[in-house]
Amino acid sequence: MGTHEIWIGTFPDAGMGTPAGHGEGIWRARLAEGRLTDLRQVVQTPAPTFIAAHPSGRWLYAVGEDASGTVTAFEVTDDGGLLARGTISSGGASPCHLALAPDARTLYVANYSSGTLGVIALDDDGALAGGASGPAQVFAHEGTGPDPSRQEGPHAHFVAAREDEVLVVDLGVDAVRRYTVGADGTLAAAGHVAELPPGTGPRHLALSPDGRRCYVVGELDVTFHVLERTGERFEPVGSISLAGERAERREHGWFLPDGGRLLASHVELRGERLLVGVREDDRLEELRLAPDGSLEHVATHPLGGWPRHFATVGEHVVVAGQSSHEVEVLAPDGSRTVTALRQPACIVEVI
Repeated sequence: MGTHEIWIGTFPDAGMGTPAGHGEGIWRARLAEGRLTDLRQVVQTPAPTFIAAHPSGRWLYAVGEDASGTVTAFEVTDDGGLLARGTISSGGASPCHLALAPDARTLYVANYSSGTLGVIALDDDGALAGGASGPAQVFAHEGTGPDPSRQEGPHAHFVAAREDEVLVVDLGVDAVRRYTVGADGTLAAAGHVAELPPGTGPRHLALSPDGRRCYVVGELDVTFHVLERTGERFEPVGSISLAGERAERREHGWFLPDGGRLLASHVELRGERLLVGVREDDRLEELRLAPDGSLEHVATHPLGGWPRHFATVGEHVVVAGQSSHEVEVLAPDGSRTVTALRQPACIVEVI
């Protein structure tokens, strides 16, 4: 099965907005034979809840998810450590997702609380562009949704970058916003490319390799939506509920008998399969895509607690269980192993 290395970003154990010093930071571990070994903290930094690796393997970028909103570029050392080489504004508050442009010359940042997209220029080698104190561009979203507790304003939550366009998922306004990429790499706003049903709360998406289909997970409606490109827009062609038999529909969401609210999390496309995380009753749902865009449920994989993010690493799925304080490794046969770690938030394979 081979050996792989992973980076793990974490939440502040003492609460959002607190200084580092309680274990939060970026960790590194080795994945071999379905188990994590050599887990170690490589840098202490506040609220690195999402991280992204440069394709050269030389750089790792991390958000600082707090009200001030930052992005730090870490240089990867020969011994697998990290050295902070620059920190700049993310272009908003509470940055929660990072995506690199296909040419790795631009880093895009989704800022949740402010509902903004930050566009950060990089040098040829992946370092923050010389002299930059903040993003080269910042785009603000507008709008609201029907859930007053989560959709009182725009909440940019995820970025998907292609050579000619950038798509931003906005949980607060139930929409996917599109930006076109100019010859010089700058973006131009092109409006909403998709509107989801009110109260969807779209969180993350996956794009088909050809860009024709868009697979969006609704955090708030706990539903998986399949959209197909028609011209410059995406139109719905199918959906499947992830709520399960135990949940009850109430105003603005799905709830368990004990009152806990279901919230969907991350989605990943693996050939004809889709993996989607569901929090509160804590499971990973596996779906199969039919050629016509319809969805079929394949399997439910129970997990330990609050699967915020996951990544396929080799033949395994590595899950950040935020509330269970565990990193789980799910094997192809459905078995799993568990490694303790406070507040894991994001999993990225070392390049």
